[in-house]
Amino acid sequence: MRTTPLLTAATVLAVSACDVLDSTWLEVQAGRNTTMWTIEWPPGSGETPIVRDQLSDPAGLAGLEVEVRVPGKSPVMLTASDFGANGTYGPFDLPDAGMASVFVTLHQSGEVVAEGHVTWRLERRIERWHVRIDRSPPPPDTARDDEAIHGFDCVVPWCRQLVRIEIDEAARNYSGEALWLTVWDRYAG
Repeated sequence: MRTTPLLTAATVLAVSACDVLDSTWLEVQAGRNTTMWTIEWPPGSGETPIVRDQLSDPAGLAGLEVEVRVPGKSPVMLTASDFGANGTYGPFDLPDAGMASVFVTLHQSGEVVAEGHVTWRLERRIERWHVRIDRSPPPPDTARDDEAIHGFDCVVPWCRQLVRIEIDEAARNYSGEALWLTVWDRYAG
């Protein structure tokens, strides 16, 4: 039987997609890529600062640089313009074990105003990993915890790790604004 190039290409794409979906993978998401929004911060204060969490906003995440490091692969460098319309990049195919890291640097007016990273251990039973980068007050599904790293902790089971990165005071849009790296997981099965 003779196959056509189109059928061969479709088969290769289908097999590649199955390989990604059947393996462990990582997706990185930055910002909300929507209009600016407000939130009462700090809670109970009556103040509602504008949250500037957009990838195109110079006072938001436009100066974002991200480096993704996964075992057995060369590091991947991203800028704000690399993220899609929904703010996501990936998936990255991952091994079942080892350490993965996401490093972030935020530039504003030509200066580095925040930098930090999150590192976590990969596990065979986890099929999907998701790292979210926000410039905001504490993200949803978190709670104040003085025992936790940087004073905040995840409050839902699929929130694996939360890291708060200080933004230089002169570059903040409001008091308490920070970069947040949240690692989410999804179990296989």
